[in-house]
Amino acid sequence: MEHLPFIVLVNLMITGTENPEAAVGLIEHVKLYLGYGLPLNEETNMPQRPIYQMSHGSSFFIYALLHAKRIDELQRLLPVFGLLLLHGGDPRTRFGLKLYESGNRRRLGHLIRRKDLCTDAIQLSIKNEIGWHVIPMRRRAGTLSQLREELGESFTLSQLLEHLFPFGKGAIVCEMAKWHLTLPGDLSAAEVAEMRRQRFESKVEEQLLTRDAIKKCFEGKDID
Repeated sequence: MEHLPFIVLVNLMITGTENPEAAVGLIEHVKLYLGYGLPLNEETNMPQRPIYQMSHGSSFFIYALLHAKRIDELQRLLPVFGLLLLHGGDPRTRFGLKLYESGNRRRLGHLIRRKDLCTDAIQLSIKNEIGWHVIPMRRRAGTLSQLREELGESFTLSQLLEHLFPFGKGAIVCEMAKWHLTLPGDLSAAEVAEMRRQRFESKVEEQLLTRDAIKKCFEGKDID
């Protein structure tokens, strides 16, 4: 386990939201990586072709959005959102959701007046300081479709967090995101992360990262 790449650990958490006990151990390992100084703004290769350079933080959000089949699966990841936002991640990061339509499905949908049948797939993109990056994986309906209906075709990480965690334990994550938006724009990612930890680390540890809190969130309990 200790030799697994950071992104593999994160991906295991995303795809294993139904195993709260395992999530506790995985989060502890991710905390070790971060404790040893892994910067979340450091680039990593997204394992698609062509290879995309993304920060560790951005790659987590991409994987989470792509693999969650339902909104509640994203909400169960609250401790991970809290941990990674504590150590890095920019709430100004913007996501795009582009709708693709199949000609045959579109014709059938128009014929029987079923707009939902026109939908073929949704493609996710992410914007960083370089520009927009289209992720070469499409998803049919599910979480991306629901987010597109509720948040529109483009939204920031801050808006996503407020949508997923409007109250309850998720409030601390939204508070971190809002606080970041008040900072001067000339601070480095490392400086912002250090300031954020000084301000929020004790609250995040107490509210989201105890063994009991992690298990309850991954069980879908006590999130609100």
